[in-house]
Amino acid sequence: MDLPFKRSENGSVLIIVLVLMLVSISLALYAVSLSRDMVATSQQLLDKLQAKVDSSNVMEKTIYIGTTGRFSSWSIDNMSANSGFPLRINLRSTPFMVGSSQVRLQDSAGRLGLWSLNSEYLKGMLYRGGLKPAEIETAADSLVDWTDEDDLKQLNGAESYFYSSEQSRKYLPRNDHFIQTVDELALVKGWRGAALDIVRSEIMQGASSSFNINTADATLLSGVLDISLEAAGQLVQLREKNGLISASDLFVIAPNALTKMPEYNINFPSLTVGIDIRTNIGVSADLQRAVIRFGQSKDRPYTVETFEE
Repeated sequence: MDLPFKRSENGSVLIIVLVLMLVSISLALYAVSLSRDMVATSQQLLDKLQAKVDSSNVMEKTIYIGTTGRFSSWSIDNMSANSGFPLRINLRSTPFMVGSSQVRLQDSAGRLGLWSLNSEYLKGMLYRGGLKPAEIETAADSLVDWTDEDDLKQLNGAESYFYSSEQSRKYLPRNDHFIQTVDELALVKGWRGAALDIVRSEIMQGASSSFNINTADATLLSGVLDISLEAAGQLVQLREKNGLISASDLFVIAPNALTKMPEYNINFPSLTVGIDIRTNIGVSADLQRAVIRFGQSKDRPYTVETFEE
């Protein structure tokens, strides 16, 4: 008579055992998953740390090459043996790899210097970028008002009254020559949207006021030389082939640009270089940027104008 009860009891024990086994397996799987996540997270942290170390090492090597190398109007001859860098490094922002790091060097005279923006160059770029004449004059005059020290408004510009009263803006013009960042331009009347988009990639933080046709890209050449983007592209192709843009190249492709030749820094290098280093290891990445002045002084072999990481 006890048999049915025992069978029921055995069945209950079996169910309990199965449940316990399922719980144990679930806990084991969770522990394995958690362990894998911890390992993956640790690896990402190690990769991130290694990427930062690699970027810093490449930055130091780049600065060393800049201080010991020989500058031309468009390149640096690398005098450092076994550095992992090319023997000739162009200053046109062409990327090259050093280990896991992508490096770009850009001559500051091949960009518009943020701290000494040339109004005529900017207007040329805005015109070539498709802005209407009225929009260009507003942007140009407003930038003059933003950076001059007085509160006298240019014909199409804006001074304190506009920023403090109209459109409910709650700030005043800088009234100082040195704009701090490219994004600051968005605060200036006429520079939000299309105008800033046209010039953003052509501006470098720094005080460069010269212009080097041998290190500028086609977009900037088009705006500054007042030529079509197609003609500017032809000049860049010739430059890639021959190393430099010659007066005969300009005469054939853009003869009107010859009238502006005295303004250009063609034969002498700018010693201020923008450095962009991007390192990727696994899924981790690191970015370091700097603008370095390599002109030696009594106190130092180079000067860091800006640094960002």
